[in-house]
Amino acid sequence: MVPFKYPTCKTTLGNNDSRSIIQYDHQCKSKKKSNSILLQGIKGLCHKLEETRKKREKRTERQKEVQDVTLHMPWLYDSNKKTLKDLDHLVYDAILQPDFSVSHCKGFSTAKEAHQLNKPDVFQSDVWKEDSIEILLPQKDYAWSSEAEAHIAKIDGVWHCLLTEILMSAFQDPSASNFYLKGYKDF
Repeated sequence: MVPFKYPTCKTTLGNNDSRSIIQYDHQCKSKKKSNSILLQGIKGLCHKLEETRKKREKRTERQKEVQDVTLHMPWLYDSNKKTLKDLDHLVYDAILQPDFSVSHCKGFSTAKEAHQLNKPDVFQSDVWKEDSIEILLPQKDYAWSSEAEAHIAKIDGVWHCLLTEILMSAFQDPSASNFYLKGYKDF
């Protein structure tokens, strides 16, 4: 008879189950059972370990799915102004877009982005214009006889759009076909 070599079966947790196999082998030898029974037991044990590993993998995948969904919920409940529609918008219109990548969010800072918006080069287009404006200042308990006598405050660096430019750009947009432009009759 050929001497039997003990196989080592490892679970997904990395535990070595050869000790229980050795104990089983000693029981078999004491009862004078053949090694074929032992091999059947080992095969069954390894099969059970493989089934357990697959179940754990499925459970882990499901836990990851649940964890991915629950990552969005703290964002939603962080404020009483957000709605379920806002969360849907975040998921469907941002995260699930094909050109979205998590790497785009690395190093993102809202303070930095807000600072970028405050720079004048953001508004370098035909629509936005920078001007200085003059405001007539009122005086408490006194009325000027004419506007020419009132003190004037001059404010530099005011960005504005012409109303006609705004209307033109709005009607050039494809969504303008959905505007309701016909008058209605009040009965």
